[in-house]
Amino acid sequence: MRARASSGLRNTEGIEISSISLGSSDTGVLLIHGYLATPEEMRGLAEHLAANGLKVYAPLIAGHGSSVRELLKTTWKDWYASVESALAQLQLECSKTFVADLSLGALQALHLAAHHPKLAGVVAMAPPAVLFFDERRPWRRKSDLKLWLISRMPWVASIYPGEPSDRPPRFLHADIRDAEARNRHIYYLFNPARGVLELLKYQRHVRGELSLIRQPLLLMHSPLDHTVPPRSSSLLFEQVGSEDRTLDFETAANSWHVLTEDVDRDAVYERIAKFIQSRT
Repeated sequence: MRARASSGLRNTEGIEISSISLGSSDTGVLLIHGYLATPEEMRGLAEHLAANGLKVYAPLIAGHGSSVRELLKTTWKDWYASVESALAQLQLECSKTFVADLSLGALQALHLAAHHPKLAGVVAMAPPAVLFFDERRPWRRKSDLKLWLISRMPWVASIYPGEPSDRPPRFLHADIRDAEARNRHIYYLFNPARGVLELLKYQRHVRGELSLIRQPLLLMHSPLDHTVPPRSSSLLFEQVGSEDRTLDFETAANSWHVLTEDVDRDAVYERIAKFIQSRT
């Protein structure tokens, strides 16, 4: 599907928005993009893992990559159905499968891990597992208050349509320190409140099943993330059932939220490749 100017997607001129499938191997990696985004934010990681002898598949999640109108037709269960179907497809080609995912994609990966114990391992980058005020950044308080209201009073999402993704405070949906990469990033220009509500519902659901996750787990987060406070990964690290688990705040210490496209991306790619290779 080729994105059009009327789709509400930013920076799609000449870019075909579709799933990414690269490499050939008996070991596969499912890559899942974030909220409002597309598989393009996973392309660099996909190319690196394929070059290291792995099969990779990055699906386009339901409601994404087309128009906000299509996003509003979906729920978090539709998002999850996309990744579960993609995992089934990858497992037809590979005997061992991993998942490596970003932001909302990381929530999806954790949900997959809780329900698919045969997954060989999970990489969760900047997972938005909890909702709390970020005391480090007072300028985020207005945005945080809106999230809190929607989480406590879901009916607010029926009367509050949402807001442009680039409205201040900045970088909430293109939270990338590298200016060139930020300018290339593809995402919806409008963030609907009903989509945010589905994300918050997904958070609560995944938090209730963290003890079911037993696979090897690598949690990666930047201490400079403006979108998801690092404490989210710290909480996950304490509550998951995995014995083999690592919390990494160092590899992407100079980046912001979108670790797969930011200044530390090469180090992130290598860290993920080593995690997977050490467990095959």
